[in-house]
Amino acid sequence: MFEITGQNKNIKTVRISLPHEQIERARDGVYEKISRDIKIKGFRPGMVPRSVLNTIIGIEKINEMIKEEIADIAYESLIKDKAFDEMNSILPPELKSVELAGDAEVVMNIHTLPKCEIESLDGVEVKVPNFVSDEELEKSINEDIERLRNEHAVLVPKAEDQGIELEDEVDIEYTTNNSGEKQNIELVVKDPSEGNVFAELIGKKVGDEFDFTDKAENTGNSNTLHIKVNKVYLRKLPEVNDDFAKSVDEQVESMEALRSKMKEEIIESFDKAIESLKKDMIMMELLKRIKLDLADSSLDFFVNTLIEMKKEKKEYEKELKDEFKGDEKKYLESIKSESLNYLKMKSALEELAKEKGIEISEAEIFDSAKQRYEGAKISDERIKVLIDKNQGIKDEIKEDLLQSKVAEELLKNAKITFEDLKSDDSKALEESEETK
Repeated sequence: MFEITGQNKNIKTVRISLPHEQIERARDGVYEKISRDIKIKGFRPGMVPRSVLNTIIGIEKINEMIKEEIADIAYESLIKDKAFDEMNSILPPELKSVELAGDAEVVMNIHTLPKCEIESLDGVEVKVPNFVSDEELEKSINEDIERLRNEHAVLVPKAEDQGIELEDEVDIEYTTNNSGEKQNIELVVKDPSEGNVFAELIGKKVGDEFDFTDKAENTGNSNTLHIKVNKVYLRKLPEVNDDFAKSVDEQVESMEALRSKMKEEIIESFDKAIESLKKDMIMMELLKRIKLDLADSSLDFFVNTLIEMKKEKKEYEKELKDEFKGDEKKYLESIKSESLNYLKMKSALEELAKEKGIEISEAEIFDSAKQRYEGAKISDERIKVLIDKNQGIKDEIKEDLLQSKVAEELLKNAKITFEDLKSDDSKALEESEETK
């Protein structure tokens, strides 16, 4: 059992009391472990007297070890308490103090999900780029047809005295200076520019060998490849006609039918992308309208905990170097901003779900997990085991579903306007389609 002794915004301070017998058991355990692990001439492991240990280790250090044991016992007692589960904690309890006078008194801070105030989004304008224009449809259809032509290209071997040209397909053997192992790869020669391998391949012939040094932009590390040209092919693209249409899709009989089918599929894809963007945009509007009742020390503790997790996973230094070019101040500001936005959104989603009666069922979580792992060809039973045993995955899926449902509700009262497509919007569409 624990007692709430104070509260500052979302932080609840609790006291866990443990009987004196727990202190004595912890003390016995600490002395037993030290005596077993320490090596002192003249004493067998586990048989070192406490007076000797007090002299060598020091009473103060031993008492700190006892406090650590008591803190662990109190922590386990706290997190198993049903009342703790109902607090909606966002972090593990934070230890503040341990007192061993008489009974043990352990004080911890529980960082709960902060309350929030949300400004109404009724009538808010959500501007959506209009992807489904005749021009964009025609462009997408032509790009898909060109992709299919390239996929069905006929490879015609070129004579050994003919040099490599743009759009040729080459079979090359390469050896890296790191492994020394020979490997083969087939490439279509495109976009030759200074510093890439395509520029070096142009003009080469079957049997030619050369060295190419590849330098990574993000790390600056270089790797030298020894390349040998094995084969060169001229790629003959099929003509766009009814025979081509039937060869790439057995369900159509003409080029006109293929283009019509492509158009329907593209419109469906665009519609899904637009729905996804509308949800993203209303969530961005929501984020602007959330006022969080969050203690500064709670945000600091959240950020510090996240940093420690990143360091444990060896992510901290990599992200600092790759994404922030070593600027630690900017990196820490980014972590703090992302943490604050995460807590704002999490609090608002729970508040809105409660207000609008939105719930996520186990069946919905399972169906979403099936879609997520569809490409992996995992059985239904295996998926059930996966989400039951991995609470992190289950919580992530549940949060995604909750956000989607809340967004749908908010969009019902929003004002949706369509704008002409811009280059940035095209990029957003591509990124949205890639994540599906």
